[in-house]
Amino acid sequence: MGRVGDDFWFQDPNGDPNGVYWLQGVHMIHCAYNSMWMGQIIQPDWDMFQSDHVCAKFHAGSRAICGGPVYVSDSLGGHDFDLLNKLVFPDGTIPKCQYFALPTRDCIFKNPLFDGKIILKI
Repeated sequence: MGRVGDDFWFQDPNGDPNGVYWLQGVHMIHCAYNSMWMGQIIQPDWDMFQSDHVCAKFHAGSRAICGGPVYVSDSLGGHDFDLLNKLVFPDGTIPKCQYFALPTRDCIFKNPLFDGKIILKI
């Protein structure tokens, strides 16, 4: 198992010139594209996230399909249990995809961050 993206940033310590949603999108794009290459030799790990973050649903959804571990680094008392309960079966086990998540063919050689025309599809 190996990390395929940069650390989860609650917010950019240098400020978010493009906004917090853009920063979180960068994380997902790095994880998806790096999984395509690194997934050939390791089990991709998309890193933790915080369930009370403004983009928590975005992160939870991506972790649910990434094929790797799902874990959070919430502050004590900062858990969004409604969101976290959507990631597990009633008995508490975590469903896991058989394969790791990859970008779809139509966006492999595109840049969803800057071209303004394509969206990352996993």
